[in-house]
Amino acid sequence: MALQRSGSTGQGQRRAGRQPQPLPRHPGGGVGNDDLGTLSSWYVMATLGFQPVTPGSGLLALNSPRVEAATLRLGDKSLTITAAGAHESLPRYTRSLSVDGAKHEATWIDVNDLRRATSLNYELSSTADGLSWGTARDAWLPSTSAPLKADVTASVKASQDVHLKKATEHTLGTVSAVRSAGTSGAGEAIASWRLPVQATLTVDGQPVPVRAVAKGDSRELVASLPALKGGKHQAVLTVRQAGGVDRGAPEVFAPVTTSFQLFASARPAK
Repeated sequence: MALQRSGSTGQGQRRAGRQPQPLPRHPGGGVGNDDLGTLSSWYVMATLGFQPVTPGSGLLALNSPRVEAATLRLGDKSLTITAAGAHESLPRYTRSLSVDGAKHEATWIDVNDLRRATSLNYELSSTADGLSWGTARDAWLPSTSAPLKADVTASVKASQDVHLKKATEHTLGTVSAVRSAGTSGAGEAIASWRLPVQATLTVDGQPVPVRAVAKGDSRELVASLPALKGGKHQAVLTVRQAGGVDRGAPEVFAPVTTSFQLFASARPAK
């Protein structure tokens, strides 16, 4: 798992594939060395393509499965895992992974996300050469002892023109995030998928819907403004972390609040 946290996913896949080999099915192997079922449980999970990290954290490290297909019953739903080309004893390397059809770059998954998922589709390779899955810093397995901390900035113009008496979609500005000073990779931009945010907006004290749209390393804030009377309107925007980024970890950043004005006119400036 340390290799999963260093960007060396190829080495991690190789080690995970070799791990069961010193414990063959005879008295000198796994029998008597099972740690009350811990190792056999790990073997089953790792064979399926995931393994627990820190007890209680809810983090599961992802690795290349050793079976081509499996279906798990999780409560009243099913999770299907596919990995064409998987092999019981030869190492295989993850070229890409999708969860419910969506690209998944991280080398880990939250157990709650796994419970909600219906499919994990691994694309495997027989060699680690040229593979990039899981190598970006934001894809590394997070630390439960030194969790992600971020400095977040909401870039919003102090005065903005909008259309008079016409409901409209309006881009307020963007939100960017960098790793905090004193943490690993300080100053580096944090990808939007790694740190999702949510925003709330009030105009003259009334709540207005606003959504954060991922744009690479930034998030674009788009408000669904109602029809406004002519003149100035006071707006207050607050940006917060959207849910738990690392399960069991403290808040990544404190809420960021900024005030600005909306000026409604018949011919808003471009």
